Amino acid sequence: MPRKKELGSTIRHPVDLEESDEIKLQEIQKAWKKPNGRPLEAVKCFRRMIRNTHKNIDLLGQIEHLKESIQLLKNQYREELNTKDHLIEELREKLFEKELRENPVRDPIEDDFKMILGWRDPKDWIKAPSGVKTHIRPIIVKRSSEISEILNTVLKNTETNSKEKIEEKIKT
Repeated sequence: MPRKKELGSTIRHPVDLEESDEIKLQEIQKAWKKPNGRPLEAVKCFRRMIRNTHKNIDLLGQIEHLKESIQLLKNQYREELNTKDHLIEELREKLFEKELRENPVRDPIEDDFKMILGWRDPKDWIKAPSGVKTHIRPIIVKRSSEISEILNTVLKNTETNSKEKIEEKIKT
């Protein structure tokens, strides 16, 4: 008599399961069939489930490790970005100061201010002819009020900027 082409397993592993677990095991065995269509044995099903679970545990560990490394990289990039932003701000301030030194602002108000400063000595005012006094007096009053408004706005702007910088320093 010829030999069977497929040999069955000679070792039997008795598995005592509750009825609900037995039903679930049968469903798993039906889902994992051998290539010839027969269901896998319970032991092979358990081995496959254990191996898959072990693979999943390894993958979960790798995923957690990757999440931690991504978070560290994000923190490093944030720190680098903050330092670069700080350096950019400092360079802008230095560039602005340099441009002010190299290219002084030419403004008619500045010229009028110099003219007003020239009249601060009372002796010069007394020596001036009356036609010049009547012509210059309204200009001095007008420009003085404009200059005081400009100074007030500059003071307000610098006050808000300094408050903002102080608040930023407090936050960091």
